[in-house]
Amino acid sequence: MNPTLKHPLRILAAAALASILASASASAFHVEMEPLFQANQHAVGIQPMAVDLENNGPDAKGVLRISTGAFSMEYPVELPRGSKKRLITYPVTDFGTIIASLDTDQGREIKSFATTNLSTENTPSVLLISDEPGGLAFLRNAGPVPTPTTAGNPNTARPIEDNYCSPADAPPRSVGYSTIRAVVLGTGAERISDATVEALKTWTLAGGTLVFVGGASAPSVSDPRWQSVLPATKFVPKTVQTSDTLAGLGQETTTEPFTLLEPQDLQGASARADGSTIITAESGFGMGRVIYMAFNPLEAPLSHWAGRSRAIQNILGSSLLQSPQAALAQYSREPLQFQAAASIAFPVPGPAGAPDAATLVPGMPSVANEDPFDTKLPPTGQVFGVLAGYFIAVVPLNFLILRKFKRGELAWFTAPILSLAFASVLFKSAGNLYGQKMSTASQGIMLVRDGLPEALFVGTTKVFIPKGGNYDLHMTGIDSIGALEDNPYDYSYRTTNNSLDLNPVDNGEITVPSMHASNLAFREITYRQHVSIGSQYSLSMHRSGAFAVCELKNRGSSDLANATVFVGKRSQAVGTIKAGETKTVKLDLTAPFSEQSGGSPLQSALGYYGGAAVAATLSNFRPGPQIGDEVATRSHVTLLVFSKDALGGIR
Repeated sequence: MNPTLKHPLRILAAAALASILASASASAFHVEMEPLFQANQHAVGIQPMAVDLENNGPDAKGVLRISTGAFSMEYPVELPRGSKKRLITYPVTDFGTIIASLDTDQGREIKSFATTNLSTENTPSVLLISDEPGGLAFLRNAGPVPTPTTAGNPNTARPIEDNYCSPADAPPRSVGYSTIRAVVLGTGAERISDATVEALKTWTLAGGTLVFVGGASAPSVSDPRWQSVLPATKFVPKTVQTSDTLAGLGQETTTEPFTLLEPQDLQGASARADGSTIITAESGFGMGRVIYMAFNPLEAPLSHWAGRSRAIQNILGSSLLQSPQAALAQYSREPLQFQAAASIAFPVPGPAGAPDAATLVPGMPSVANEDPFDTKLPPTGQVFGVLAGYFIAVVPLNFLILRKFKRGELAWFTAPILSLAFASVLFKSAGNLYGQKMSTASQGIMLVRDGLPEALFVGTTKVFIPKGGNYDLHMTGIDSIGALEDNPYDYSYRTTNNSLDLNPVDNGEITVPSMHASNLAFREITYRQHVSIGSQYSLSMHRSGAFAVCELKNRGSSDLANATVFVGKRSQAVGTIKAGETKTVKLDLTAPFSEQSGGSPLQSALGYYGGAAVAATLSNFRPGPQIGDEVATRSHVTLLVFSKDALGGIR
């Protein structure tokens, strides 16, 4: 070999070997993480994230773990060579970093995402699902929106934040919209998946606001999946020169002709109109509402109308004032609910205020030997006091006294006796727990809308586990879950949704196959659960002269106790509705009512739309964890059935 080439060849060989070694040591996996909602992401609450996985190496299988400071969720994954997968995750954030850790039999890869936005649950956020992001930027000019916690201090009111999501990435679970006050279906939204349609229905049922836009063309209002939701039907295009209604809402005159997609049938919805020309229509949907705007503010000529931002803010109105989850806060101490919901009360049966699973249901006595939640562990101060007394008695007193009598050898006998004596003091305080069975006690509310097969349960369950280990909770239909504990930070009054001990797994449906617990453990779990019992209850309503006639059919297997019928701001107690019974109730719409009795979120909404609802106590229904024995005396589920019929605004 030519000596002049020997040295360069060695360099090339070394470089090639280094390249091979570097390639072999590099991870075969590629992990990317990004928020589903563009523009403004909340730093507090549930933030839907897309995680893209790619495998350029051998076939692999393992677990993707999404975690934050107090949240952890596992997603089983299989990644054949060359595969690419996208997972939609729903981490609970609190001004921290989201970690995506991919652990497989072929290696590990970690990716992190830092939440930098300071938006919290008090920030009014509006989401546009569309192929054309950016269409709601004008809402930033509408000015700050006061909320129940900021109304007394205008300087803390927050401006509206606009968010965007493509139809393909719209979350297929209702919990994905937890931080959003209103969702607008824009261009391309007719392509969202069936799962997303159902998720938006559930989110609206629980208090969200769903907005449809009209204009020259609006494919979403022709989508058969939305026909049971829309507040109006039979849409006809119509060009108008101007609109006094919009001029009043936006405090600016519309200067150019524009096209409406005008509904011909309101179906009991409340409407704004220019004479006989309908501009907006609104109806209730469970605890939420649906708005139809016959015009399209996202397209010309209204897209450059000066009054657009103020008009849309006025149309959204109360939707911007508080989180859609606020009205359910008394039933489930989830994130996003505490600040806006502290003073809200529901006119429903059962314990007043925010019922705790350790509070007895009125009229149902506790059975002490079957109720571990009635047993209180000794306070920390008492435990430390007993331990301090033990050490003082055993070490200084015991030995000093025996030494004084020159009988130090007796310490071998007196020390164990003293230990047993002090141990019996502690055991006496918690001894009842050792004889208790594994038990659960649940509190919550079941939301049902006539015509929807699935109901939504929102609540908490306390679990007592006498013997430590890992337990499958046998939970089904879970949309979100967390284990509650007190927030360790003394400057905050929120609680922490801590799922670390739960070890939940999301494999298309959230399960808890291996919750860890120590001996004599208490756990409090908060969750949202889809339950297929909607078809067991129906509520219809029609007007007959000055009366609203409501008919409730109880097709379930259990009686409904303490039932009350609400129409608008009026209500009437009807007692028990037995299993299989149909009960008809007539409410006088001319009867007086007090503003105090009609001031709840439920009655305010029903009063605006003239809707109807029935609230009752649901028995023989066990939500959540299906382990151990249910302590019926401490469990309470409120059933709230909404009619799809409405009489229009009757106040």
